[in-house]
Amino acid sequence: MNVISRAIRKGVYGTLLAISLSSVSCRQPNATDKHASPPAAATQLSILTWSEYLVPEVIERFEKEAGVTVKVTEVENSDRLIQTLGEKAGAFDIVIADNDSVRRLADLSLLATLDHSKLTHFGQLDPQFVDLWFDPRNRYSVPYLWGATGFAYHKGRLPGGVDSWDSLWDPKLRGRLAVLDEPIDLQYIALLSEGKSPETALEADFDEAGLKLVEIFSDVEGRMTDCITAIDLLQSGRMDVVMTYGGDAAQRMESDPNIAFVLPKEGSLLWLDSFVISRDSSAPDLAHQFIDYMTRPEIAGISSNRLRFATPNLAARDLLDPDLANDPNLYPQVGCPEKHRFLIFPPENRRFADRQVIRLFERLREKGLSIDVEQVASHQPEGTSNL
Repeated sequence: MNVISRAIRKGVYGTLLAISLSSVSCRQPNATDKHASPPAAATQLSILTWSEYLVPEVIERFEKEAGVTVKVTEVENSDRLIQTLGEKAGAFDIVIADNDSVRRLADLSLLATLDHSKLTHFGQLDPQFVDLWFDPRNRYSVPYLWGATGFAYHKGRLPGGVDSWDSLWDPKLRGRLAVLDEPIDLQYIALLSEGKSPETALEADFDEAGLKLVEIFSDVEGRMTDCITAIDLLQSGRMDVVMTYGGDAAQRMESDPNIAFVLPKEGSLLWLDSFVISRDSSAPDLAHQFIDYMTRPEIAGISSNRLRFATPNLAARDLLDPDLANDPNLYPQVGCPEKHRFLIFPPENRRFADRQVIRLFERLREKGLSIDVEQVASHQPEGTSNL
């Protein structure tokens, strides 16, 4: 794993990717031949999702029930998810996307409008997770799982633990801490650590936060990685603290009592992952059937219990393991909900944040740090190839 596991493709690549996604989003579906035969029933459902984010027995049960096969493709971060769907929209039926990615995919016209008449369990979802800012009236998305971002640490190697985002800049943890490869999240956290509100911060505040982020990677031991690798690094002893998601930490805590998870005192980032259907899905009816299946209370409960993430399905709450349902780190509304918030940047501030993402990787490249060129073309200002 290189120092930065996801980074920036600038110049021609950034322009071409922007043009490619734009052309995909503007393409109209082929007209239907009125004399054509009805399409054959779909026999395969293709899903694009995060790593290890579906319970195998749940998928196997759906395959038997629907008489189909399910193909799962995994990606490691939101930018890669958007890029993959933009390049191969017709290759996938279902996508599991975080709240910000749902908004970005909808803006790119890559999502199909849902038929809520086929979603019989939608009314059992917690009202606080529906009709949100990124998808009013849930035209495109149905909530799957939610949770918070915090720190997992090894209790034996770090007996005092950590309780603040300031730990990212603690010199005692230099070379012993890894962060997630979600640079927009890091921008948000850097602002919180400075006592700034990400929603109202000024451009100068973003500049200051961007410079602060570079300090994390001041030597070759600084790491940005995906959530699964982060936990692996912690459990193997290569890292003492990792930024990660509560459910991923909780899964490892079941087998390793030395691992603990905490939400920083400044507050945590909440996230909501949802099911959406690709605009170019070849099996939209089957995709609706799968979403309806996944929102059954029994299935939602199994997914939450096994993956250790919170479910937005109210009818599934009584089916949860008590240690999951009562853990304020996994269900952060139990405790201090005013501290925990969804990542919401107003449009102008989102532009500031995107600009800082690009500058971050430029600065790291200038420092001679190793960069795998893959990720941040989606943060490139529209119509430009360089800052």
